[in-house]
Amino acid sequence: MPATNHLPQPDIGALYSDHHGWLQGWLRRKLGNAGDAADLAQDTFMRVLSKHEAPDVLAPRAYLSTIARGLVADFFRRQDLERTYLDTLAALPEQHTPSPEARALILEALSAIDAILDGMKPAMRQAFLLSQLEGLTYPAIAERLGVSLRTVNTYMADAIAHCHRVAPGMDSVRGMMQAIPPHIGAPVLQAPLKGRRQALRGLALLASGGAVGYAVYGSAEDAAPWRAALAEYRTGVGEQRSVRLADGSLLILNTDSAVDVRFDAGQRTVLLRSGEIVIETAHRQHAGAPPDTRPFVVQTAHGAMRALGTRFTVRHAPESTTLVVLEHAVAVRPARASLQTPPVLVRAGQQLVFNAAGAAPLQTGDDLADAWRHGSIVVDNWPLSRLVAELGRYRTGHLACDGAVANLRVSGAFPVADTAQALAVLARSLPVRVRRLTRYWVTVGAA
Repeated sequence: MPATNHLPQPDIGALYSDHHGWLQGWLRRKLGNAGDAADLAQDTFMRVLSKHEAPDVLAPRAYLSTIARGLVADFFRRQDLERTYLDTLAALPEQHTPSPEARALILEALSAIDAILDGMKPAMRQAFLLSQLEGLTYPAIAERLGVSLRTVNTYMADAIAHCHRVAPGMDSVRGMMQAIPPHIGAPVLQAPLKGRRQALRGLALLASGGAVGYAVYGSAEDAAPWRAALAEYRTGVGEQRSVRLADGSLLILNTDSAVDVRFDAGQRTVLLRSGEIVIETAHRQHAGAPPDTRPFVVQTAHGAMRALGTRFTVRHAPESTTLVVLEHAVAVRPARASLQTPPVLVRAGQQLVFNAAGAAPLQTGDDLADAWRHGSIVVDNWPLSRLVAELGRYRTGHLACDGAVANLRVSGAFPVADTAQALAVLARSLPVRVRRLTRYWVTVGAA
């Protein structure tokens, strides 16, 4: 019988039974999503099965977590690419949109090409894509990039050598390129590169075992996507999570949210990196204890909100933060406001939208703004487009509302844990039809 270097099956079984639960929990804390954690835990053990060397039995968890970190990096890379792909398709004129059958094939080709190009330097990668995807000549690439023709020749020679090292060869790469329309491949393969690099630099912190530290917002790096990816508390798309803080306050994270917390002798600070939260502040840690006089502050990239004994929601979007006060009051100071400028006082029943430069006028707040914590979106005379956009936050993929039905008015309660059921309710109660090209590409249009 020929010799083999594969792991003995009993060793794999023991490794799995002893450490699978730990690995899945470790991934769950890093990803904030139980489903993704379960998938990546299984992928980790499948990767172990494909190895030709036995694991270091003295440190099995270090061995498994090293493999898992690489899979997490691949997971974020693929997620970033898919999001950019969907955004690119949504922006295309109808005549340039590929057929439903072609979309999945294009995505697979994009993923394969992206993996091959991942080790290239950015300028080399851009030159290679301009040549192979857009068909530009070397002089045209030199003009586009503002470099010499000799530099382009060097870029291309290095890029082709790279493809021979990591792929079956240039013929295979060219074949995959031919499956990708240039008007789709160019924005997808080039646009997400900067964000992906930032995310992977953040994942290096995970690899070193370092915890995410507290940093007051104030620079582009503080608001970088990788900080949300490595936040202390996270939720995946469609997931919610409740956290009892050290002072007894309650923090509830909505779908796709990320939060860091810093409590010390002088402050209680919650950093909302992305998404939406509910805060219910506590005055005392237990009966008979003196009041906690440390300020309780929620910070986003747009400013700081100081709670004045209260319950409130905060939603962090890229362009602004929305605060809805449900009880008592919150004092708000935009990030670039002068220290001499008094904060904006937002009372119960009011809503404030603000960015780093300033705040919009106070508005009447939605007293059901935190209904999602109980499993529903409750709407009163909303345009259909707004409801569809809100439901889209609770599911992966692309959910759109056709302009022909965007202004239909909707009222009612819609479940966030089952968006398919919510869409079915819309189809029964309104003159609309839910069209599914795939489970990830759904449009609400005219019946």
